[in-house]
Amino acid sequence: MKYAGGTIDEGAVKAAGGQVLPDGSGVRVGGWNISTGHGPITADADLEKLKDGLGTLAAPEQFYGANFLRLRHDATGTVVSFTALDALKGWLQDKSERVRVGESDDWLASRREDVEQHAAQTLEYDWTFTTSYAGSLERDGASSSSGGDGSSSSGSAAAPPAAAAADGGNDGSSAAAGAQAAAQGGSAAGPLPKWQASSEQIPRALLTSRDPILFYDELPLYESELDDHGSSRVSLKMRVMPRCWYVLLRFWLRVDRVMVRLRETRLFCQFDGPSAGAVVLREVKYHEGTFEALRAAGAPAEGPAYADADTAAQALLAVAPVGELCTSAPPPPAPANGFGVQSLGELKRVQTETVDWGYYRFGNASSPRPPLLLIPGFGSTVSAWPLDFLARLAADQEVVMVDNRGQGFTQDLDPTARLSIPGLANDTMEFVRALGLDQVTAVAGSAGGLEATPPSDLATAVLTSPNSTEVQHLALGYALDTPAGVQAACDYGAATHSTVQSPSNNTTTGQQLAAILNYLIFDDSVWELLPVVDNEVLLVVGREDQVVPADNSRAMATRLQRPWLVLLEGGHAAFLQHQPVFLQVLDAFLTT
Repeated sequence: MKYAGGTIDEGAVKAAGGQVLPDGSGVRVGGWNISTGHGPITADADLEKLKDGLGTLAAPEQFYGANFLRLRHDATGTVVSFTALDALKGWLQDKSERVRVGESDDWLASRREDVEQHAAQTLEYDWTFTTSYAGSLERDGASSSSGGDGSSSSGSAAAPPAAAAADGGNDGSSAAAGAQAAAQGGSAAGPLPKWQASSEQIPRALLTSRDPILFYDELPLYESELDDHGSSRVSLKMRVMPRCWYVLLRFWLRVDRVMVRLRETRLFCQFDGPSAGAVVLREVKYHEGTFEALRAAGAPAEGPAYADADTAAQALLAVAPVGELCTSAPPPPAPANGFGVQSLGELKRVQTETVDWGYYRFGNASSPRPPLLLIPGFGSTVSAWPLDFLARLAADQEVVMVDNRGQGFTQDLDPTARLSIPGLANDTMEFVRALGLDQVTAVAGSAGGLEATPPSDLATAVLTSPNSTEVQHLALGYALDTPAGVQAACDYGAATHSTVQSPSNNTTTGQQLAAILNYLIFDDSVWELLPVVDNEVLLVVGREDQVVPADNSRAMATRLQRPWLVLLEGGHAAFLQHQPVFLQVLDAFLTT
């Protein structure tokens, strides 16, 4: 039956031990009070007041200010809610790269008078109304609007008293990680729950079961036709079943002839699970790409496949996600096979014409995957790779870990030779051939990525940003102005302190710097050749990276044929700060 709040099966609600709310706005079941509200598009006069209150000159022309979804856990007073206003605030806070095409210039030109009259010194509008909004948490008047993050991951926010006081990290998103929010413990006056990383997954089998749907609703929050240049929309769907509730929130963007962007947030709560309805799982996925890049990756060409969020979601499943992840997570348990410092074995050596290589080779040699070749970055050696990180890599494939020419265990047999980036890349591939390997997956840190240039010898490439172990570099590797960054830096220092000790060579480091600067300033050949690289390339960078800004990787992703772009909260060593998420993304990348 159609009620004020959506479609409710009153008989099924009663059979599940629940009840329809007196005003017909929703149901009470499983310890949750779930309601929705509908209203017309906000009137122009009210929308102008809203814009004034937010300090913005722009807003979507179709704004559903009265629409909402509210899910309240009765035992604790914890509320998960979704509103158009909070979604729009998420747009104002979003840090996504602006879509800079002719259409945006048209959009700004049409508002030139407003812009010139505005008192602000700098005005920059995201005319696509992109939002990272992933819902809001409330309890006793305290509220928190949370943004998402990226490439496909799940998270969980737990809030028993002890966990609620702990730092929950950043709101999570990844390709297969999780965030969970527990509403259990404490009282309605307790602390606001925080989203924390979790390995739990939303049980798809339960969602596809034949259980009756007690309550179903769909709500638009805001929409814009982008002045006839495309479409932007935030909407949600929700359903309540006898054993669970489920919410799907989507931001969908299509800029005609340019690109498509889809951000999905899923929330799930199971009433009859071990937590008895007191834990909410959240999963956030980001997909985006230009139509040209998506077509090259195997997705459909621009057209009906991207007509709306539902069809776009199906089309984007055909290609690797270009995602943004930001989460923090506890490390997964160490692999049962126990790869560790002892299992690295003895240092091995092999010679090519001008280099005597010192390397380690260990891990799962029976894996069908190509070996991972770990290439250190500028001034770094094999000591930069933490042991727990190596152990988890070694569980699923063979790992080869080597020092660059003239660094650590690797000796330069021609010390008079001048280092160059093309030369270092050639050295690396000669090393691979000397080991008798046909192809490898290069996992290159920071400047080590410059060496992974001959694509014919690579199965795939993973370009990341590890840092050296010197304390003075930790401020660049980790955001030391945040508790999470400080803890990550401490953990990294402890992890690398016990690894193999391969000291860097200051003379070689200076030569590396000269080679890097010469290459970056005078050689743009690789930039020009990026479009012909048909390897899959995974780019993993920190949003706050001060060494290699994230915009560099965004630019690379637009040039590569088959990119995966993942942005993590943190600095130059963000992928080590978020090891579990990185390892999950890496596994998905290598499996695909």
